[in-house]
Amino acid sequence: MAILEQIFFHSFRLYLWFRGLALCDLLIAEQILPMDRGEKYERPLGRELQGKRLGRVVGAGTMMKSDKTIAWVQLDLELKRSRIAIESTRRVLLDLGVPRRSCLIIYDSTPPRKVPIHTDDRIEDLVE
Repeated sequence: MAILEQIFFHSFRLYLWFRGLALCDLLIAEQILPMDRGEKYERPLGRELQGKRLGRVVGAGTMMKSDKTIAWVQLDLELKRSRIAIESTRRVLLDLGVPRRSCLIIYDSTPPRKVPIHTDDRIEDLVE
């Protein structure tokens, strides 16, 4: 990461921390197109988080393999720094049928915390 990107990222993380929020990446181990990702995960999760005032979806992306197929998809979240927000996010995702190996990366510490969506998934087996 370039030095300016690092400064921006850490400044934004600090800004969220003072607001009681944490920047999170949700990595979903599913080969799903962006339009379908929005319908299946992005909008339902966003409605649930905002309805409970636990956070919001702020972005999304798709990780491609070298052969131009989808490796996994990502949602960028702002979550309240609380166990309730994390557990509520996990419950919604399990109800939506998120596949195994999916995880939440929470940038509230150094190094970031990696939380499996399925509680019996091993950290080593999660999406990288």
